[in-house]
Amino acid sequence: MSLNHNGNGIYRCRRCDRPLFSAYAKFEAGFDWPTFWDVIDSGSIKLADNKVFCNQCSAFLGTVYDDGPPEKTGKRYLINTLSLIYKNGKSQK
Repeated sequence: MSLNHNGNGIYRCRRCDRPLFSAYAKFEAGFDWPTFWDVIDSGSIKLADNKVFCNQCSAFLGTVYDDGPPEKTGKRYLINTLSLIYKNGKSQK
């Protein structure tokens, strides 16, 4: 399964379909999993230590680090490919 999309579209929680990440916020960080510098809405996720969970269904999504693009948020959300589904549509910046 490829989640190699940039530009338009939304990455959603595979379990509950909640919108989580915009393809606009995706960047190449050298990992096999999709990496983002921001979430669509801060209320869409919950954090425990550096672990990222869907705020709606509590699915484990991945991890977050403070070494992302400094010109953006400085965050690097490294998200498990299997936890996401990509849907074309208008990306939110």
